[in-house]
Amino acid sequence: MRIPTIKSRKQKSPLKLAIVELDVSLKTANILENASILTFKDYLQKSKSKLAEIKNFGPRAFLEMSLALRQVGIEQEELVA
Repeated sequence: MRIPTIKSRKQKSPLKLAIVELDVSLKTANILENASILTFKDYLQKSKSKLAEIKNFGPRAFLEMSLALRQVGIEQEELVA
């Protein structure tokens, strides 16, 4: 697993951002919170297969998270192999 590096030091690290701080639905935020995934760092540490095992975390929630990550400059392909 490779966690992306942050190029700008002036901003708060996106990895420390709480998932609820960005544009994700309440349902997606609650699903991840119930799985003890509270920050982008927590999310990025999970493999795609582990994310797929989370109850109710389907393609729509995955897409939402991909878009939220893109907003802070992290591409989904950078997550895990």
